[in-house]
Amino acid sequence: MNKTNQESWEEIVRTAHLLRVSEPTLESMEAGAAGVLPPEKVELPVHYVSDAMILTELILSLEARGPKISGP
Repeated sequence: MNKTNQESWEEIVRTAHLLRVSEPTLESMEAGAAGVLPPEKVELPVHYVSDAMILTELILSLEARGPKISGP
């Protein structure tokens, strides 16, 4: 699906806000990496990682289109 730059930007902002809200889900992973939690108690931040991948793709697709910034 082809999106306009504005549509891509709106999705980027929405996904960035979603990632910000999801940051607490990383605590379990961080505790596991630090050895505070046993491996069987660690919850992998699958949604956070997939949203980060989506955000990366959106930004790179917007960048590939070039700097077409329109003013008011």
